Amino acid sequence: LEFTVLNYTPFELLMQNTALASYLLPQCPAVPDLFPLYQDVQNQDDCV
Repeated sequence: LEFTVLNYTPFELLMQNTALASYLLPQCPAVPDLFPLYQDVQNQDDCV
């Protein structure tokens, strides 16, 4: 996969492609709602 991550914020990645976001953040818990997931990602230091 070749893509530019720097041009997008994590929220934009979630909005554009949830599968891509889950690929980039495999350790993040799967949450149906994008907004709670975004907030959860922002609050977790170990989510890399």
